[in-house]
Amino acid sequence: MSTVCRLGLMLLAAVLSATAWAQVSHIEDVRAIAAAGAVELALERVERSQPSRSSDPGWAEWELARLDLLSRRQRYADVLARVKTHAPDARDSQPRASLLNVAAGAAVALGRFEQARGLLVQAFVHAEKMSAGDYRAARLTAIDAYLGEGRADPAYLAMLRFRQDFAPLQPAEVERFVAGLLGAGRADEAAQWLAQLDPDSPAGAMLRLRAGLIQPAAAVAQARALLAKGATEPGWALLSAAGRAAADPEIELEVLEGRLNVFAITASSQADSVAALWKAYVQVAERAANAAQLLAGDDAHWAQAASRMRPKRPRIARALTASLVVNARTPGARVRAQSQLLAWLRDAGLARTAWRLFSDANRFPVAQMDSQVRFELGMLAAEVGEAASGIRYWQGLPPMDGMSPSQWQVRNLALLLQAGMIPQALSLAAGALEAKPRLDAESVRRITLAASDALDFGHAEAARIVFQGLLAHVDDVQQRAAVLTGLARAHESGGDPRAAAEAYLLAAVSAKDPHDPAALAAREAAGANLLRAGLRADARAVFEWIARNARSAEARQAAERRLSRL
Repeated sequence: MSTVCRLGLMLLAAVLSATAWAQVSHIEDVRAIAAAGAVELALERVERSQPSRSSDPGWAEWELARLDLLSRRQRYADVLARVKTHAPDARDSQPRASLLNVAAGAAVALGRFEQARGLLVQAFVHAEKMSAGDYRAARLTAIDAYLGEGRADPAYLAMLRFRQDFAPLQPAEVERFVAGLLGAGRADEAAQWLAQLDPDSPAGAMLRLRAGLIQPAAAVAQARALLAKGATEPGWALLSAAGRAAADPEIELEVLEGRLNVFAITASSQADSVAALWKAYVQVAERAANAAQLLAGDDAHWAQAASRMRPKRPRIARALTASLVVNARTPGARVRAQSQLLAWLRDAGLARTAWRLFSDANRFPVAQMDSQVRFELGMLAAEVGEAASGIRYWQGLPPMDGMSPSQWQVRNLALLLQAGMIPQALSLAAGALEAKPRLDAESVRRITLAASDALDFGHAEAARIVFQGLLAHVDDVQQRAAVLTGLARAHESGGDPRAAAEAYLLAAVSAKDPHDPAALAAREAAGANLLRAGLRADARAVFEWIARNARSAEARQAAERRLSRL
């Protein structure tokens, strides 16, 4: 072989090695982005970077990264669809087994246990080529599938074989087995693992609770400590068990209300949780009513009892009120109970629970709801990030009592902006921002917040139009600075540094105190935008002012560093 050929082959090998390194590097970048919380951004990176064909080098590694990200977003149906489409094309048996293993986990999460076992059977065909981690994970998924089907005996035998094959077990695996056995009602089998559990583990606490080794109050305290640390599902499971052991209906309600208030929840889980909470409310209310000698159908006395109980027993009060929502004899009592329950849940920090309880159109058809309750649900939707769903409650509503037509327009404009319904929002803005007399301070505040949200969601031009229109309605110095800052941010996002610098400077000079942090930040942003616009002399003047006048040594030093480069 000639020297030239050898050099060519060496160069080709170097290029291929660099390509392989780049693939690994990019996947690690994706994992790092996802670990920082930006899962959707990581998915976009996968979409751009993954080879198009499953036979291409590196495709399977990218696909595994994609499936992991989809699972984090609880998009389990998408995981199954992709594996059904692509896994048969994976040429290498090891990646194929890994893909099938991930799909089996997704099937378990969706309650499709038979499908999960079928996928695992296909994966185990390649068991000899599976990585140790994948094989171990597949065995655990098989146990979960048995437990999900209610087949505790084969699940327990699989656990014993797992212990035999993989001893010593990891603490999380022991915790998983004990929790599964307890959920299946097999406390005796679960107790055999007690010595291997961490002393502070939720499953261990449940075992000790069932054995009478700790009191319910201690389990309640441990559960609430877990919840405070963010261990939501183990915490709720332990709290639920402690509530049952203590025969305390208020703890039962605490668990049901709290679980429904979490941000991420699947549609099926939400429907089940909503139904369970309404049922529990009615059952707890019946017991409380009997204890208080309340007569069925006496709506007024039930409402009065709920108000009396609320300071000391707020969950029982909410149960009585919820029972009126379901069973009140008169429409007026039902409407008052709906409004009261919404308010009490919000006051308790359970706004998302309130929204989910009432936003089921099958249970509460919009056309049959009282206008005041519809108004409150629209407000609640904006509060919990469901503005798009909340629009339906305000469609066709007249202004509420004590609200002028312009104030009602403003609220609708704010909701449309938060919902991302930009054409409708801008159509309404044309009338709302030309209102005479000028908008009141509260209306300006609402639109400012909504326009800021629209800007954060990428609607820079819509935000610019709204902020520009708001300037004619503000006299208050602080509000004017806030509107100008929003306008500057909109210009900045729209790629207009000159207009951004102008608005930032106006915000800075309109502040009551030109040295306060917000005014100083506006000047700094103005200087940066002047530089981007090529107005170096103006930028120098702005940074010289900051270097002379800023109270913070750090701000002065930052301005001086800028000046040294101009």
